Amino acid sequence: MADIQSLIREGNELAKKKEWAAALERYRAAAALEPSDAELHFLIGCCHFKLNHGPGARAAWTRALEIDPGYEKARTWIHRVTGMHFEPVAA
Repeated sequence: MADIQSLIREGNELAKKKEWAAALERYRAAAALEPSDAELHFLIGCCHFKLNHGPGARAAWTRALEIDPGYEKARTWIHRVTGMHFEPVAA
């Protein structure tokens, strides 16, 4: 079984080669090991976006913001792509 850092490295290398579906697999596997990592959910969203999966991108970026409401990259991209402003739900 691969460790999280190896999966992220592999995903990053695949993304550099624009192999979005394979990168998405690696990032999803890493997120399964570390579900509270906002950056991983952001990267998952980026892969979905590059694969023209708008709902998947929005869902992943929304999850990143649920984990870390101050995560500006996810906030910027969700707004850029959907025009939506993300406001976290009060607990």
